[in-house]
Amino acid sequence: PQTDKKVVNVTIPKAVPSGKYLVRVESIALHQAQSVGGAQMYLSCAQVEVTGGGNGTPGPLVAFPGAYKATDPGLRWSYYPVPTSYTAPGPAVWEG
Repeated sequence: PQTDKKVVNVTIPKAVPSGKYLVRVESIALHQAQSVGGAQMYLSCAQVEVTGGGNGTPGPLVAFPGAYKATDPGLRWSYYPVPTSYTAPGPAVWEG
């Protein structure tokens, strides 16, 4: 991870309709996530405007607060025994 980064390059799916969006970036610290409520969330947001967009319908949409529960996979997690996979909390990522 980097701190004080001023530019982050991302790929926006071509199907995303033109418009103004709020991009939410999350970092989740899991070192205490073996207990309910132990995951620590660090958030950043950025406003972006898509021009020349496509005809897709992004979804599923969620609202904050309320999109996650403390017991969701990815927020209640233990590193013993050593896991072989990780399921991020929230809906599936829309790929366009």
